[in-house]
Amino acid sequence: MYLPTEYIQRNTQTDEALKLLNLYPTRIRGEKKSDFYLKIIKISEEICSALKITSMTLLDNILYCLNRGYLGDILSRKKSSLTEDIKKIEQTDEGDQKQKYSHTEIMYYLIQIGKNK
Repeated sequence: MYLPTEYIQRNTQTDEALKLLNLYPTRIRGEKKSDFYLKIIKISEEICSALKITSMTLLDNILYCLNRGYLGDILSRKKSSLTEDIKKIEQTDEGDQKQKYSHTEIMYYLIQIGKNK
């Protein structure tokens, strides 16, 4: 199975998640699909840069979980448990492409998206 690390997969899940984040680009009438996809890639790269994510696979997973509603309500969690979870996430080795990303880690990245927005 091939997982992209340099480009985001464009599908319904990523499109809808970008719309939820108000980051989905406007398509100009007559614009080529490839040019529109380049806009999505640019937005994805900006998200990765802001969150210090090195793999588009992780961003794909985050956007998928966001769109599917798997992330839950972070406001209902205790601040102390969230802080502990973030510390655990920051200690993980981000260079390992085979790493399984936990629910908590994805929540951390969404918090960072919110802070940067």
